[in-house]
Amino acid sequence: RMFVVALEGGGTTWVAAVCQIDFHSITMEEIKIIDRVEFATENPVVTLGQVRSWLRSKIAEYKIKAVGIASFGPIDAKQSSSTFGFITSTPKPMWANTDVVGMVGLRDEFRQIPYRFDTDVNAPALAEFKLNKTYKSATSAAYITVGTGIGVG
Repeated sequence: RMFVVALEGGGTTWVAAVCQIDFHSITMEEIKIIDRVEFATENPVVTLGQVRSWLRSKIAEYKIKAVGIASFGPIDAKQSSSTFGFITSTPKPMWANTDVVGMVGLRDEFRQIPYRFDTDVNAPALAEFKLNKTYKSATSAAYITVGTGIGVG
């Protein structure tokens, strides 16, 4: 068993959760949410500051092994890019060119913790495809979400 953090950034709220998982036989049913909180999507300094403070407390409380961030976009998910981990040209006021990965502390304070960064559509699409036993013979998938925005992953 291990503890990981999931962060989901949406147009109206950011959700943060500590999850207990068993990597040897992980399925959707085996992911246990230990702690969950929501923060209003205000401006990046306020919202991501709250996320960072929460993350700091959970790292102290649990031995967090990894962090996954799924954010509204558009984002830069190319690891070799100088703006990897950023929300880029979003129409969301005050959020354009926001270094999400840096502002939550994964470039400095928590740099020892491995992380992944993707869109709030691609991440759940991949999770559904990889972890849901219903699709075990499938070779591809599509995921559509309608919320504050509309996305396809």
